[in-house]
Amino acid sequence: MINKKSSLGGIDANIVVLICYLGALLLAWFGDTKFLAWLVPLVIYIIERDNEFVKKHAAQASVLYFGYSMVSLVIMFMAISMFNITNIFTMNLDNFSGSLLMASTLSMFAMLVLVVVTILTAIVASKVWHYEDYDIPFVKLFVKSFRKFMDKLMNNNQNKKEENNTDEIIVDTEINEEESVSNEVKEDDKVSDEVKEDDKVSDEKKEEEVKLEHDTEVIDTKEIQEIKEVKQAPKKETTKKTSKKKSDK
Repeated sequence: MINKKSSLGGIDANIVVLICYLGALLLAWFGDTKFLAWLVPLVIYIIERDNEFVKKHAAQASVLYFGYSMVSLVIMFMAISMFNITNIFTMNLDNFSGSLLMASTLSMFAMLVLVVVTILTAIVASKVWHYEDYDIPFVKLFVKSFRKFMDKLMNNNQNKKEENNTDEIIVDTEINEEESVSNEVKEDDKVSDEVKEDDKVSDEKKEEEVKLEHDTEVIDTKEIQEIKEVKQAPKKETTKKTSKKKSDK
């Protein structure tokens, strides 16, 4: 049973597969972009996570257009090596004509390869539109190897990401533990400072109490002295009067 929904935003799977083939085909027909045509299905293969129908055809399109890009690249280098421009300046027109003919033949062969790729793409597109599976001859021999390689590469990257995430979690945990210890130390210092402050306040209170007691004692002593003086005052007056009488006599 083919899953008809892609994980790419819930788009229909057949539309995503068509984008793989037709997107690559468009790049193949436009100049130098033909060497990058295989990137379109490759990107879809990487970002698609769940739909096996999409992943299989993305892999198949990647192999097909990568093969076409390599063939085109080889033909281009062969044509350049055969088309020796120096033959014009040495007036060796026979060699130049032969090189030009060979380069033209290679260009026609490259065009023929592109036509074959286009026909294969059209066949596959007509099949996948109706959710019919189709394996391109010869290409399917390399699809499994391609998928194994890509899956292994993606799993390695995923494992590295998980390891990095684990390391980040460990580092964050250590940082949190250090912060927690630092906060505990600060709390202890704060409590110690509060205790010292309380002790200081208690000492100040004790000093005030002692001072108050001392002041009270001084006041009491003064009051006693004043009372004694008040009591002794009449006696002094009487003594003075007696002394005065005696002197009058």
